[in-house]
Amino acid sequence: MTFGRCEPYLADDNRGKQNSRGYVMRAKPSFFTILFLGVAINAHAFGSEKQAAQIEKLGKDYVAAQFSFNQEAISRLTAPNFVEVSPKGEVDERAAVIGFYAPEKRTTVPPYTVSDSKVRMSGTSAVITQVVTMGVEPRTASLSQSLAAAKIGYKWLLISSQSTPLPHRSPEK
Repeated sequence: MTFGRCEPYLADDNRGKQNSRGYVMRAKPSFFTILFLGVAINAHAFGSEKQAAQIEKLGKDYVAAQFSFNQEAISRLTAPNFVEVSPKGEVDERAAVIGFYAPEKRTTVPPYTVSDSKVRMSGTSAVITQVVTMGVEPRTASLSQSLAAAKIGYKWLLISSQSTPLPHRSPEK
């Protein structure tokens, strides 16, 4: 398979072997080769952006499942080896996390927002960082949350979560 065509150049440039007519043969990429490479690079970049958006949504969906005590969604969004480090520093395996969100344990949930989401990808692994703020001004609390995700088969799943309380900021005057 060739990517381009060979074109003759005069032999006096001393950059290759001369053929029987005194020309040097060098590969020169064709228009279609350059076009193909450009499309391939753009498709890869678009694919990465699309995957990053899916992974960011995975993090937000996990928070929504926590606040709505949706065990089914938490099960669907997490891998079998999922582990969570709570804001208190407790380490819980997936079964314990899902059990914590049982419908009979549901309490009144304050309004919340997810902000400052960032996704960092490396092959089939990704890290999501985001800030979860709950409550109503002036009584709010925020957590910095780090979520690790892995592509398992064709699906991105969370494999760990760690939430750290952020210091309360006093309102600016």
